[in-house]
Amino acid sequence: MHRMLLATLAGATLLAACADAPAAEPTRSGEAPSRTDIAAATSRGTGPGGVPLTIVADVGGRGYTGSGTGECMVEPDGTIYDAPTAMYAARFAGDGALRRLNLTAWRLKDGSATQTTMWLEIGENSHRIATLPQGERFGRAATEVRLTGSGGAIVVDGVDGAGTPIRLTATCGTFVENAEENG
Repeated sequence: MHRMLLATLAGATLLAACADAPAAEPTRSGEAPSRTDIAAATSRGTGPGGVPLTIVADVGGRGYTGSGTGECMVEPDGTIYDAPTAMYAARFAGDGALRRLNLTAWRLKDGSATQTTMWLEIGENSHRIATLPQGERFGRAATEVRLTGSGGAIVVDGVDGAGTPIRLTATCGTFVENAEENG
């Protein structure tokens, strides 16, 4: 039996879930954040998964952080669109301005660019990036997976579909191997 790569399903689910998400509002770059902005920009994770997860994001020139528990997953021997890949994913739900992150990175084993899908909710605004070679594309990104022990970080430097610059690092204490089987 082959391992089921949730990446394809996660990507399709992510794109479907984001299809009706509100467009991101433009942000004012260069303004100093107020004390209220700073307090609202820090989120505590309360999601399932139980894996330590920290997110540091700069979205349109404003900083946001989230930390707590989340879901971090790896599928070391998968495929996407018939290309061999290792898939890394980070999922987070917080109680502050950084409300939700659904991030998947596919490291193609031929050495070509890492493919990315990301849905990030900051307050009432959603930001989407999708760089997969098939399907709907949103924005662009250079994504890197940095492994350290059993964990690591997914680092995204990109622009969402509305043109908002995003730099995001999701640091996972542990990447849990996907154990689902395709049968």
